[in-house]
Amino acid sequence: MSATDSIAWALDRYEPRDPSEVADVARLRALLEREEVCDRSTAVHVTGSSLVVHPPSRSVLLRWHPRMQMWM
Repeated sequence: MSATDSIAWALDRYEPRDPSEVADVARLRALLEREEVCDRSTAVHVTGSSLVVHPPSRSVLLRWHPRMQMWM
């Protein structure tokens, strides 16, 4: 499944809780139609996060974020 397919799947199942969220979902759907939903140059875009832990060593994976200039 592509990133845009995954986002569309999540939006189809999301139930907005107020008018603000309804507007946000509509805005994401419009970006999705133009295939700009993952374009980081736009003011609104979709990102993802995860936490990667190696339990035996208790190590956590960090990634350098170029825009924020910090390890995350």
